[in-house]
Amino acid sequence: MPKTPKDRLVRAVQSGCMAEVEASLAERANPNSRTERGTVLRFAVSRLWGDMVHRLLAGGADPNLKDPATGQTALWGLRDSLFRDGRVAERMSMLDALLAARADINVRSQWGGSVLIDVTVDPRSNLALMAPSHCAIRGAGFPFFA
Repeated sequence: MPKTPKDRLVRAVQSGCMAEVEASLAERANPNSRTERGTVLRFAVSRLWGDMVHRLLAGGADPNLKDPATGQTALWGLRDSLFRDGRVAERMSMLDALLAARADINVRSQWGGSVLIDVTVDPRSNLALMAPSHCAIRGAGFPFFA
């Protein structure tokens, strides 16, 4: 059993247990806790766990925290989910939630890559078909789709 609220939150997110996420946040676990692959928010986004993403954001998770090793933020979790067939609505819902939480769509990784370009123009992503008409992207100041 995890000893601290942070450990409990990390374990809850990694196992996809929403009840434990709620309990950890109620115990004042830091919603910006990190796993070995970035923040718990990014982990939940990459698994397309929408309810968990919304709860972490409501609990104060910062969508702009960068992984110290890569410079990547929670938005990169959407790119990580590209290979999960279908589920376009879930990805679009998470994109909306991250943008509403003021995720920086212009952030670059340590290699200079832009996640939103990766996510929206990659032919393997169904988002590529929807993104140009998606009002959240157009309204967020992303010049490619302005």
